[in-house]
Order: sequence, then structure tokens, then C-alpha cells
Amino acid sequence: MDTYDIRIEPYQPKPKHRFIGALVFVLLYGAIFFFVHISLSVLFPASTERHAGVNRLVADGGLAFIIWIFGWLVMYSILNTPDRNKRRDFRIVVEADSIAAVYPKTQRLVHRGKIRSIFVIKASSLLPGGIGISERSEFAARMLGFVFVPNDLPEFDMLKSLAESWRVSDHE
Repeated sequence: MDTYDIRIEPYQPKPKHRFIGALVFVLLYGAIFFFVHISLSVLFPASTERHAGVNRLVADGGLAFIIWIFGWLVMYSILNTPDRNKRRDFRIVVEADSIAAVYPKTQRLVHRGKIRSIFVIKASSLLPGGIGISERSEFAARMLGFVFVPNDLPEFDMLKSLAESWRVSDHE
């Protein structure tokens, strides 16, 4: 039985990129809110807006835009939870007839001779690249879970060839 401990460090974007992302997010939704507010004011004006000029309409929309930006900044800071910054640790256990990925709360297991799909997982900001191994089709595996083997693991090629040798033959 071989055991491999995997530690995936969290992605930490630079403060400049976080600020630019938040600014683009807020400006995009703020502009949408602003244009919806202006269109509703023009299409369905209230009795006080019927006689107000364009300056009043723009000032009212600008105030709504500022309130909207403040709201989205608060929501963005709430949604950027510390869970994103958590390290992801798990263990891959290789036995004579199975490969298991043991996560803190769950476990994924594939057996010898039952592997139906081995698919490539591209690197992202949350996970390094690697392969997914499952007893289901790739679509079902992505929905219901699979054994993840990161490609920066020193024994990656050995585990990949082992999983390919345990694959179900197409003739059965």
C-alpha cells in the first residue's frame, strides 16, 4: 500500500489584480443598474419626474449608481470568504486493487478493472493540472466525483499508467 500526501496551496492574487477585478465587477453591474434605472424613469415616470428636467434625472441616476457601487463593494467583501484561502490537503492511497483519494470530509475510490474514464484536468487558479480517474463516464464523474491525481506529484506517470492498465476493456 502506497500513500501520497498532497498539499495544494491556495491561489493568492496580487492586490492590484484583486482591485482591478472588483472595480470591473462593480462598474459593470453599476452601469447595468444605472441604465435600467434611467430607462424605467423615462418609460414609466413618476408624477414628480414628469416635470423634472434632464439634470434632475441624471442626478437621481448618479445617486442610485453610487449607492449601487457601495452595495456591490460590501457584497464583494462578504463573498470573498476566508474559505478561498484555505489550503486543500488530501491523500492518495494506492492498494493492490484500488486507488482512493481521501479528502477531509469525503473519500473517492476506484477499483481495478472498473475504471471507465481517465480525463485531463487543466490547471486553474484553484487546482493544479492533473488527471481525473473514475468508474463512471467523464460527465458523470465531473458531476458525482472522481479521484484527482495532480501532475506535480513525483509518481504521476506511474499512477497514470497504473490507472490506464486498470481500465475496463471496450470489448466487454
